[in-house]
Amino acid sequence: MKYKIATFLLLGITIILCFGYLHQKQEISKLNAQSKVIGKTDTIYLNKPYKPVKEYGTQLLPRYVFLYGNTWTDKKERDNIADTISNQVSKEDSLVQMLLSKEDLSLSFFRPSTESFFTEKFNLDLENFSYNWVNGNLTQKKVGFKLKLEPYVYAKYRYFNRMADAGIGISFKTRNLHYKLGLNGFYYPCLQDKLGTDLEFSITYNLKK
Repeated sequence: MKYKIATFLLLGITIILCFGYLHQKQEISKLNAQSKVIGKTDTIYLNKPYKPVKEYGTQLLPRYVFLYGNTWTDKKERDNIADTISNQVSKEDSLVQMLLSKEDLSLSFFRPSTESFFTEKFNLDLENFSYNWVNGNLTQKKVGFKLKLEPYVYAKYRYFNRMADAGIGISFKTRNLHYKLGLNGFYYPCLQDKLGTDLEFSITYNLKK
């Protein structure tokens, strides 16, 4: 009987948490839909000429070039323009939009000479490279490995076996692996009646990359 009551109680708590999560998600969606401005701008005056950061050693060509409108009608002309855009954006082209994600960079330009728009889309790897856009070219350089330690703490409970764990430690990541080293405290009444402690070490492999 006690087991059934506990099961229904856990089920009720789970349902309440699910409704609370859905309500919170709806509120966040409403806030994200509203137009807002983040941050405050401070103007800094420098008594020296502007010098762009020198381009990095490796030039990165766009993965795709999108040509918009009916201006690009002749195939030979279209291919020549695409090659020109892939090599370097001209100084007359105006940047009208930039879309940046963890894996992609899209730069959209307006070309006054043809009164048309085009977009260059690059593949990025922000974990291993830094990027520099200068003089119409995107260049990159490899980032050196930096070990970044992060503390973690966790607690978990396995309901059907009545086994509880808690832990604290440090973790760090490489490109594909996530390491954790810490101290674990556990209580397994089905195996022993007292609390236990142990050192723990785990490795997680990231299948996405």
